[in-house]
Amino acid sequence: MATEVNPPDFNFSGQYYPEIYSDLVAYMRNNIPELSDEDPAEPAVQMLKAFAMVGHICNTLLDLVAVERFLPTARLRASVAAHLALIDYQLEQAKPAKVDIVAKLTKVFDTDLNLIPVNSLFSTQAARGTEAVAFEVLKDVFVTRGDAVRVLAYMSALDQYEELSGPGFMSWGGALAAGDMLYIGHPELQFDTVTFNMPVAGVDIVEGVWEYYDGDYEDAQPDNVANQGGYIKMELSEWLGIRQRTGARVRVRSNITGAYEDVISQWDGTHNFIETSGNLGQVTISLEASDYTVGSLWQELDVIQDETSAWGNSGEVLQLIFELPQSVVRKWLPATVGGAENEVHANWIRFRVVVTTGSPMTPTISDINITQGGQYLVFTATQGVSRRDEPLGSSDSTRNQTHQLRNYPVIDDATLRVWVDEGSGEEEWPRVRNFLNSTPLDRHFRVDFDDAGRALIVFGDGANGKIPNVGNDNVVAAYRTITDVNGNVSGNTVNVNRAGISYFDRIYNPRAANGWLAAQGSTAEDLERVKLIGPASLRIRSRGVTASDIEILAAEYVDANGTKPIGRALVVEEGMGPKTVKLIVASPGGSGLTQDTLAELQDYFNGEEGRPGVLLLNHELTAANFMPKVIDVEAVIVGGNKLAIETALASLLSPVARADDGVAFRWAFGENVSRSQIIATIMRASPAPRNATLIGPAADVLLESDELPLIGSMSITIIG
Repeated sequence: MATEVNPPDFNFSGQYYPEIYSDLVAYMRNNIPELSDEDPAEPAVQMLKAFAMVGHICNTLLDLVAVERFLPTARLRASVAAHLALIDYQLEQAKPAKVDIVAKLTKVFDTDLNLIPVNSLFSTQAARGTEAVAFEVLKDVFVTRGDAVRVLAYMSALDQYEELSGPGFMSWGGALAAGDMLYIGHPELQFDTVTFNMPVAGVDIVEGVWEYYDGDYEDAQPDNVANQGGYIKMELSEWLGIRQRTGARVRVRSNITGAYEDVISQWDGTHNFIETSGNLGQVTISLEASDYTVGSLWQELDVIQDETSAWGNSGEVLQLIFELPQSVVRKWLPATVGGAENEVHANWIRFRVVVTTGSPMTPTISDINITQGGQYLVFTATQGVSRRDEPLGSSDSTRNQTHQLRNYPVIDDATLRVWVDEGSGEEEWPRVRNFLNSTPLDRHFRVDFDDAGRALIVFGDGANGKIPNVGNDNVVAAYRTITDVNGNVSGNTVNVNRAGISYFDRIYNPRAANGWLAAQGSTAEDLERVKLIGPASLRIRSRGVTASDIEILAAEYVDANGTKPIGRALVVEEGMGPKTVKLIVASPGGSGLTQDTLAELQDYFNGEEGRPGVLLLNHELTAANFMPKVIDVEAVIVGGNKLAIETALASLLSPVARADDGVAFRWAFGENVSRSQIIATIMRASPAPRNATLIGPAADVLLESDELPLIGSMSITIIG
């Protein structure tokens, strides 16, 4: 016989504390009228509140579980990370910025020296409301003595290099000719003054150009383009200048086909120009200058004083003084110069003979000196600070034992290392993503990160991964940490010598730092983004079919150094002609990629010998850097903080700047930059200025289809 069940007359619809408590009070009034005291201190009332709170917690936990159990509805980074880990997609931790620092030396060193020890720190200035950003040198920086000048002569007629040494050397050998070159360099140091002791002058007139090496073929666009019927003529006076620069080796590339050719510049008496040998792969030759890119590995120095002009003076000390080519748009790089038997790696400048008149003879130069002006050391520093937990802890016999690193947020890179002493000295253990392929004897560890960037070192269970032998304080860890501050600081802001190196007159960063990325999914907007690209990575895996597939693959591409070099990408279908794809890229910090990295990227998509690529449907991909449109900003501002304004402008005028939602890029390729956006950014800085007058740019900046903005010089004057 069935038993009749009479459910209580209680309203079970309440979900949260106020509703549940109200329902409990109503039930008490209806069913226990003798409990008429509803004073908050009454034990029965307190018990009802406790029941209401328990119900509230249970219901909110149920809501949380219901929302977080599915990827599309999950709102917590930890939940999204757990879902994506099932398809082997790992959320990345914050990435540090890198910066080039120029240090002007206080003296000329007469001995070799480890000038910058590893872990030396440099930083920006701390200001009210603005935390200093620290940058660390990750390897020792050595220099040889400051007078260790290297000199190479190149004789074009013989196609031969000769290393010269004083005193009393002839700089080229015989009679000077167009194409001859004199190289002057130092293995580590850069300089802005060269002194020549020239007891015997040259004969007749020599015209030439002083150049430095920047290693980049993508410098400019031609002034104009002319179809010569089977080949192309381009005028280059805007880039090479209005003086004769015959003999410059120029690479010209068609942005339509990707084909390029190295040609030698010529002079028609009025203009510098080049001529190709063919159509650069075009069926119909484009006459649009923006469809071509020209450049040279050597750029002309900004000479301040040149007493060597024509090499016609003698019996005196002559000087060449130039502006150090380290700025937003200039980057002097070391290069390897010389023949097979006398290659020398150094920071080179060179004098290239452009034209001669008469029968020029080589001057005798008894000494070349680079110690009379400024000497500079250029080095790279990385955002963050090195840490060492020694000890991190003691190992015991437990399985899956864990040890949490003491400092955070931890940078997830190769500097995170762990050593264990099992009785015979410290031994480094390799890191693995998981223990699935680890044997009981494999000395492996893995790392778990939480949303705050705390890192937990995890060892194996004895079946998958070895359990460290029992020991006291025998686990040691080295790693680097980072602050939550955006490290992509603007130029000329890294000027604090926290290492206390006394040999530096001043330090500065000529270009903005680049490479900083917040932890993946650290904002609500970015979390929504990774919820899309995570599954997309599973869908495309190793094949690119659509344009969006290729852009995702490019963003996830890992280069030979184990880093992701691409911050954003744009795919232009048939951008190089039929059956082609043009991939325009920028680094995470907003700079261009090196030529080697671009070549690696093309091999990754197109394949190489013995290895297929990931680009499907028989297309050929050409990778190219975006073209930066340098924007100089000049403003007079009432109130506000100069550093905060400069930082805001550097963030705005960056090729990888994000929109306010933190997801979309602020600038589309070819989008125009309006003055109103620059003014609005200035006025939003903290503390807010009272007024701002923008002097430059004087008008909206128009961008070409492959251009993105890049901050140039900033002249910010604060008044009031």
